[in-house]
Amino acid sequence: MPRTPSSDAAFITWASDHVAVWSANGTPAEIGLTPEQVAAAQLLVDDATDKAAAQRAARDAAKAATAEKDTSVDALRASIGGLIGIIDGFAKSTADPDVYARAQIDAPKQAAPRTDAPTPTDVQASLRNDGTIEFRFAASAGGSAVFLVQRQLVTIDGTEGGFLDVGQADDLKRFFDDDVPTGVRSIDYRARTRLTNGELSDWSETATIRFGTSAGTGGGLGIASDTGEGTGLAA
Repeated sequence: MPRTPSSDAAFITWASDHVAVWSANGTPAEIGLTPEQVAAAQLLVDDATDKAAAQRAARDAAKAATAEKDTSVDALRASIGGLIGIIDGFAKSTADPDVYARAQIDAPKQAAPRTDAPTPTDVQASLRNDGTIEFRFAASAGGSAVFLVQRQLVTIDGTEGGFLDVGQADDLKRFFDDDVPTGVRSIDYRARTRLTNGELSDWSETATIRFGTSAGTGGGLGIASDTGEGTGLAA
């Protein structure tokens, strides 16, 4: 049983509370600590508290900036998509193939019907600077397909949860998990393709983010990313 909490936030609170207790116990007579030792510990408590608050503020600011950027880009995509749709309509109504050359865009391709849904491959997961996890993969399905993503949590004591739906990947075949829970040993991600006809592919291999002690780092906290094929990628 650890004598101090393992999480940073809980440990800082624990340290702050106990340094206050040690300071009030008439050091060194009562518990063997000198006032200088307790005062030095208090300075470290104050510094850790300030740095943790700054880290939380930076993480929140990064999430807010990402959300604002996504909203802006989504609005731009919707606007440009609408304009391209108007160009398509004009080209069709005038039967003029040179419309696309003048607009300097490609003519729309006729989608070939598919009867099989390709299984996603080349799965990867990585931890981003804003605290989210990016899960990405490759798939040969066209733009009409959607890609379903599931997540499995493994707790600190090794208990595996079931795979649960967490959303859909974007057009670039990426999924950003901004709801990463605490107190987990690892998180597995996998994806499958769903075509417009309802056809589903098999689930992909899993990509894993592991939280814990990394080998060869002197026992420090490590984060590693593994693909389903077992290829280790430093996050």
